Amino acid sequence: MTMDKRLEKLAERHEALAQAMDLNASLQRGHDQRTRQAIDTLVSLHADMSRAMENLIGSQRGMMDAITRLDTREGRR
Repeated sequence: MTMDKRLEKLAERHEALAQAMDLNASLQRGHDQRTRQAIDTLVSLHADMSRAMENLIGSQRGMMDAITRLDTREGRR
């Protein structure tokens, strides 16, 4: 194989590698973006769930207080 043929093959391989790296970088950027969106969604859902739990706990406390008041009133009679 002549030196020119070797250089031509090397240039072809170099170009193929550069294209593969560009494709890989593009795919990685897309993956990073989807991952960031998923994380943002999970953070938002966690905040919503925390607020819902706080509301539920508040409601349960209110019911417990009401039951305690009823028990206290019934005990006085």
